[in-house]
Amino acid sequence: MKVVAYSFNGVRAIEHNDNFTKEALSAAGGRKVIMMCEAGGTMRPTVSFPFGKPSRSLQAAYKVLTEAGKTSDEVAHLERGLYGWYQAELPIVGDYKPDVGRTPMAAQE
Repeated sequence: MKVVAYSFNGVRAIEHNDNFTKEALSAAGGRKVIMMCEAGGTMRPTVSFPFGKPSRSLQAAYKVLTEAGKTSDEVAHLERGLYGWYQAELPIVGDYKPDVGRTPMAAQE
């Protein structure tokens, strides 16, 4: 059921990676890890999402926090995601053209 719900928002199922936490920390090279996805999500309640909005980046950050015993000083997620970054007109290196048809679930302030 979850796969079907995600697919309606353009999110395709991925293969589980047992080494995700290890690989993410290795790629960070001892620096703070910031997880991001397009929608971002938030733990703060909003009008549309009174209990916050889950996202892939929040789930990834939680996985690293719990599996590696890291703190929020070491692991974070980009709230509101790349789409929120784009909406705020912050700099983006490279091409990014949001698929507005699949981003209306992005949590608004």
